[in-house]
Amino acid sequence: MCQPILGPGADGLATWHCKLPASAAMQGPDPATGGGQFWVVLAGSLATDGSALMPPKSCAFVAPDDAAPTVRAGEGGAEALCLQFPRRPWH
Repeated sequence: MCQPILGPGADGLATWHCKLPASAAMQGPDPATGGGQFWVVLAGSLATDGSALMPPKSCAFVAPDDAAPTVRAGEGGAEALCLQFPRRPWH
């Protein structure tokens, strides 16, 4: 469901392209491996951890100390990018 595009590198920097069929759910990558994540909806609609469905061009932030998010596609499926920041040098 998620294909790596970049990394993950030794510093945690990574990007994944995710496609979910209608109403499907999955657990995203663990944000603790990096410095937090932005989930950007490209097509369809997507909810993170029980939030309302977000339309295309929406984004959600997951902090590095949050649990790996559970994302769910709307009735039309979803396509999203998970963009993970590198860890800060002092972590």
